[in-house]
Amino acid sequence: MKKWLFIFLLFSGLGVAAQQDAAYEKFLSTTNEIAFKDSLLIDSIYIAIEPMDTFTVKKWFSNALSILNNNRLKKRDYYLMGKITYHENFNLLIVVEEKERKIKDDMQVIYFISTKKNGDYITSLEVAVNGSKNKADFSTFSYFYRDDTLKRNTQFKLNELNYADINIYHLTKSGRFLLAPNY
Repeated sequence: MKKWLFIFLLFSGLGVAAQQDAAYEKFLSTTNEIAFKDSLLIDSIYIAIEPMDTFTVKKWFSNALSILNNNRLKKRDYYLMGKITYHENFNLLIVVEEKERKIKDDMQVIYFISTKKNGDYITSLEVAVNGSKNKADFSTFSYFYRDDTLKRNTQFKLNELNYADINIYHLTKSGRFLLAPNY
């Protein structure tokens, strides 16, 4: 009897895993593959597609976007802008978050989110930010190169002072972003 129970539990677990893989494949099919030869510029963009529904955002991006509480979803729209799937072990998804506060206080954040091929979350990184928050103006853009290097250029203005920073990240074979030293 224990043997039959074990076999039943084993096959039911495999069935659930297969359903999640199929759901992730269906989810990925809703967006286009991003193809590039040398580098890809990631900057603020005009969005002409429908935002993802709340269920989809919570299911696939709750770890990446810290949206475990419902307040994070209020006055924000999330868009799946594209995917990069040429890696063997993971996919890169480009997700845009638009925060709507006031007319002059809008904020747009673009994330690279790496997931395993079955949809499990690995890590995420803000690659572009544009907008204003707490009287500071932000402008961040990135270049993603074919050798899995990301160069992020951040500029912001606060109290009439300008600040700038450049960071270089390397994407590992397991789908994690590592900050490279700049010296």
